[in-house]
Parts: sequence; structure tokens; C-alpha cells
Amino acid sequence: MISMLMVVGVFAYIAGIFAVRYFIGEKICWYKTYLEQGYQILLSRRMDAYLFDTLALCGLSLLGFMVHSYGSSALFDMRIATTIIGGLTVLALLGARLLEKSGALYSSQGLLLSKPFRRLRAVPWSEIGSIEKRAVAAQLYDVFDLVGRRLIWFPLNKKTQPFLELAQQNGIVVSIPKRTEMVLGASGKKLNGHLGEWDAVLARSVYAQNDVTAFAAFQGFMVALFMDRRLNENNIIAINQDGTVRWKISEIVKEAVPVSYAAMTKENADTICVMAVRSRQYDCVVFEINVYEKKIISQHSGDV
Repeated sequence: MISMLMVVGVFAYIAGIFAVRYFIGEKICWYKTYLEQGYQILLSRRMDAYLFDTLALCGLSLLGFMVHSYGSSALFDMRIATTIIGGLTVLALLGARLLEKSGALYSSQGLLLSKPFRRLRAVPWSEIGSIEKRAVAAQLYDVFDLVGRRLIWFPLNKKTQPFLELAQQNGIVVSIPKRTEMVLGASGKKLNGHLGEWDAVLARSVYAQNDVTAFAAFQGFMVALFMDRRLNENNIIAINQDGTVRWKISEIVKEAVPVSYAAMTKENADTICVMAVRSRQYDCVVFEINVYEKKIISQHSGDV
């Protein structure tokens, strides 16, 4: 029982240090003034910096505990351990400073780059050549200048998506796969009660208790993406206005085993795009489907 309390106390102490460091860091961060001027964050390593600072303070706390418990001579008597702890503490502090100064902001004028041991650098849109995806599964993109030198990298998510849209508005060459657009557009927000006239249609169907996260309306029927524990495979279904089932996705996309669908968008008056998730997190296939003819028009495989 005592040992368990000690473990809990240690974790609480570490969490407390991190919370204090986070509070202080957000008050004095280098980019705070720029955020007040309308800049947005594209890349920030501050959370990593706070974590490294927390590790450094924990190392100093451990050295202080050794001195308090065994006297200052303990640092010499246990010089190997002292050297290791001190060295890791110094490296953590150095790493935190490097990470804290690594980042990028953007505005309607362009980029503002921050790198360790360098002055802040403003890069207007006219000096940016392209934005290209890294050859990795994760959604990481590189920003290149006009001569092909990398300026910065950033993770593509819903928070940084506006940067990509702003770049395209400024004529920057950006290539985003369809499946990536669908991932960015996918939302876990439940749409129940916000489908307009189709709310009543859903209520008349056998899927009234299922959560809708995306839907597309067509002439005489709707197509819904359901996402909950009651229906999480082959979870795209077309429902007629009287509440009856028009078709299920499994009738169109025929797979050997049930498949989960993570996103759906309406492409035009006749088609939708759906993203099927197979065996792995990034093993996805995008199908374009004609909802009237119930056939696959095209499909694209690969990492999202």
C-alpha cells in the first residue's frame, strides 16, 4: 500500500511540474505577440519542450533528494549515478531550448519561421514554391521555396488545414490525395437532429437509434454514414423517404469480410465518395459510387 502511494505521489509530482511549466510557457512563449497580431500556428514543438523541461526538473529533484537524504558527499560517493543524472538533465534542458525555438506561424502575408540560434525569418507567399507530402504514412508535409529548399515541415490536420487552403489561394502548388481530403473532412460530431427534413425520415427507419456522422441527400432518398457501436461495419446505408432501406454499401462494395467506413462525401448529383478502412489504420481505399446505378465508378488505394 505504501509503495503504491509512493508511485502515485511520484506521478502526481511529475504531472504537477509539467502543469506549472505549461502554464508558464504559454504565458511567455515567443510567438504570443504574433498570435495577437493575427498569426496562426503551423508548427510548434513547445509541448515537447515542456516535457523535456519536466524531465530536467525531475533530474534536479532527484539530485536534491540524494543530497537531502545522504548528504552532499553522496554526490561524490555515487558519482557514476550523479554523472548520468546530471548529464541527462543538461541534455534535457538543451533539447528543450532547441525545441522551444522550433516552429512556424503563418498569416495572409506568408510564413514566419523560427529556428534555434537564428533570427525570425519572414517568408512571403511569393517566395514559396510548393507544398509536398512526405513519403511516409503520417500526414506530414514539407514546404519548399522556389529553388527547392525545404523551409519547414508541418503535420496536416484540421488545425493546419486552413494554411493549406490559404496557400492554394496564393497560387502555391499543393497536391492532396482525395483520401487525405476525406480524412480532414471527416468529423466525429453526431449529426442527429441536424438533418433537416431527413430527420423525420431517419426516425421512421430501423436505424433511428444509430448515430449519423455524415449524410448526403438525393432525389427521394438519403445516404447516411453511421458511426457507433451498434453499427460500425458496412456502415453506409441508403434510406428512402418512407424510412425503408434502399441499399446497403455491402451490396455495392463486395468484400470477403465486413468493412468499416470512416468518411463519406457527396461528389455531385449522382455520386458519393466513401473511404473504407481495412486491416490497418492506414490501409484505406476510396470508392466513388453512383448511388442510382449502385456501381463503383472508380477506386483509389494507398496510404491516407
